Amino acid sequence: MKTTSVAAKTQLSHKPEQLAFSYVITEAEEPPSRPLFEKSNEEEPPGKRASGRHQLFGNVPDSSWNDWKWQFRNRIVSVDQLKKLVSFSPEVSERIHLDHVENDHDSPLIFLIFLILTALSGPVYFGASIKLFKTLDINIFNNFSYSENINLDWLRKLVYIFGFVWTLLVIITSLHHVFHVFSWIFCTNGIFLALSIFVILIGYFGLKQKEIFAYQGKDSYVIKQKTEKYSGSGLKDSDARHYLEILTNYMAVEKPYLDPNLNLPQLAKDINIPIHYLSQIINEKLHNNFFNYINQFRVEEVKSKIFDPKFENYSLLGIAMDSGFNSKSVFNRIFKKYTNQTPSQFKASLSKR
Repeated sequence: MKTTSVAAKTQLSHKPEQLAFSYVITEAEEPPSRPLFEKSNEEEPPGKRASGRHQLFGNVPDSSWNDWKWQFRNRIVSVDQLKKLVSFSPEVSERIHLDHVENDHDSPLIFLIFLILTALSGPVYFGASIKLFKTLDINIFNNFSYSENINLDWLRKLVYIFGFVWTLLVIITSLHHVFHVFSWIFCTNGIFLALSIFVILIGYFGLKQKEIFAYQGKDSYVIKQKTEKYSGSGLKDSDARHYLEILTNYMAVEKPYLDPNLNLPQLAKDINIPIHYLSQIINEKLHNNFFNYINQFRVEEVKSKIFDPKFENYSLLGIAMDSGFNSKSVFNRIFKKYTNQTPSQFKASLSKR
């Protein structure tokens, strides 16, 4: 017994696809000697109900039916015709096997160009995002004494995950074109699906993100990064020493660092020093940024309270929160940075004395 496979083209939802089906032909069914759909003069007897094949393909005489079945593989049929064949001719449909196969049609050139540009845009945006995150970190350290809820940690994780998925999809697409593995539909749909999910998640979390550099005036925040930003400053050295003395006294007496939400504009307003001058003094005279400068005071406050008997019933986290920290992870990291010990190790070392 021989099996002949044929392909019938149809159109579903305006998208070109292919339906592949096989018709099993026995050895007794030889190739036809004349064209398949040659018009026949034979008619159906009056009153006779049309058979399935006559309803489907018209008046094909019995003598030509074997010829028709042989040439069936050369006929382009629609899905409706195949359905009718299965319904009205079970003796034939039992020997037909229908499978869906991918249509290997060529994509338009403009689409390929668009797809390539879309794939290449991923690494470009990923690299630009990393650079912007570094800039954000510098701006946070220059303007805030805390980083919780303003460091866009959710966005960093999202960008890293998306960068990995995007790179993987680009590799899969390249393998498809070079080695013809994976399907074209999987590659294109995968890229656009990943992009859509990324945009939706950014919108969702972005709406929940509070404003970081809220506008409070023309010079609310110092957002420049480099030391050269002070090259055109009008701050005189004598004024700088005076402002530094004011700052030092204020930090020792008023302890503004106990406020967990302290920022540069707020401190500059409290001591009546222009914000850019205050930033310049901390950077150039104290060789520090605002974030580290304030948190150094908080670490010393924690150490003094650990020694203080009034706080012996406080947990380390409780002492940290009372000293201006608002995050356990930041407290542990900052404390170890300046003492080379974790808070627990530091407290344990005191009990051994």
